[in-house]
Amino acid sequence: MKTILSKHIAAGILSSLVATTGMAAELTVTVKGIAKAEGNLIVNVYKESDDWLSLDAGAATKTFVIDLTKAESLNAIKVKADLPKGVYAATAIHDLNSDGKLGKNWMGIPQEPVGQTGDSKKLMGPPKFKASAFAVEEAAVAQEIVIVGY
Repeated sequence: MKTILSKHIAAGILSSLVATTGMAAELTVTVKGIAKAEGNLIVNVYKESDDWLSLDAGAATKTFVIDLTKAESLNAIKVKADLPKGVYAATAIHDLNSDGKLGKNWMGIPQEPVGQTGDSKKLMGPPKFKASAFAVEEAAVAQEIVIVGY
């Protein structure tokens, strides 16, 4: 009886340890700098650098689309997601024409306001995943994106 009980206790401890190693933490992304209450705000959270900046369906780990015409305030729009531990990066696009795509000119330069997490102030070319990345651990994580390009 004692052996059976100790096996159940050990199994319970082991299963709780396994469950906590992959626990999710809450990520809050606050988007600032939105100048117009028109179109949609698209916030994408990416885990893999291979999919970074892709707008293909399923490329982002989490995608949020907010109708800005119905937003109460443009000062700070927040989205929240529970994510497993890992390294992530996020982008925001002010999709002015609500077509679900980032409008670009013939050179590939964004024609709609954009922003990303991190301190990526690159002047030429798209931002790199590494420069925009942040870690999600057990504790809640907050990130900010400032939209630019109006």
